[in-house]
Amino acid sequence: MDFIRAITYPFSDVEWPGKLLITALLTFSIVLFPLGFLTLAILLGYSMAICGNVMRGVRPPMPRWTHYSEWLSDGVPVLVALFIYYLPVLLIIATAFTISSINNAILTGLFSLVLACCLFPLTIAYGLLAWALLARGFIRYQATGQGSSFFQIGRLWGEITAYSSETIQWLVSALAVNILLSFLVIIPCLGWVAMLALAIPSQAHLLGQ
Repeated sequence: MDFIRAITYPFSDVEWPGKLLITALLTFSIVLFPLGFLTLAILLGYSMAICGNVMRGVRPPMPRWTHYSEWLSDGVPVLVALFIYYLPVLLIIATAFTISSINNAILTGLFSLVLACCLFPLTIAYGLLAWALLARGFIRYQATGQGSSFFQIGRLWGEITAYSSETIQWLVSALAVNILLSFLVIIPCLGWVAMLALAIPSQAHLLGQ
């Protein structure tokens, strides 16, 4: 997989400034509750469109921002799957915050030990597994249009094991993209906008590869 291409391909599109600016604005608005759920669903639907275009060889891969309602409809099942898959992680984080706020040094210390020795490694392992399952579900959902694709765990696991080399390659490439984009935060303003603009399109391109 070409993770450098996943980051740079938007700039081969003559309309890249407008497309990336809208993407950045929508990505930033994710933090605005409850509007963020709406915009996140739209962005997930948009990433589906990019992924499909890459798989079919459509040029340019990034579509114009003209089908908001369609992308919202496509993105809602992805958003639901994200929430369900990462619910265990959210519960662990919520528990950690709750216990850390209790004024009991022994209880807090004991939980910190359990978290460091057991829960943290398990959470990382589960997060990576969920990420891989979601990616396979995303590709199958893109092909079938059925939101239930995300929850066919046996089938998705079978695809992960059958294409283990490609799955590992994708995981490494996706992590590399995230790390490279994170360096943009050291550039005030423009770097932040660029990171927000490129995060969704680059990951969608990788999935399409």
